[in-house]
Amino acid sequence: MNRMLDRRIRTAARDICGSDLIQPLRQKERAAACEEAVTADARSAVRLAAARQGTPFRLALRAR
Repeated sequence: MNRMLDRRIRTAARDICGSDLIQPLRQKERAAACEEAVTADARSAVRLAAARQGTPFRLALRAR
């Protein structure tokens, strides 16, 4: 997986899970677990899309 895409996936996971927020330790642990799960799901989806495509492809990100 390319580095830029991986970085964007991790950044999106942090935003979704609130990993960057100041919070109690227990909440930070939950946010970290959420971030890991979201990142793994996104990477899996990218791999699946690539396998279905069968040829080189480009993914476009939606702007906020």
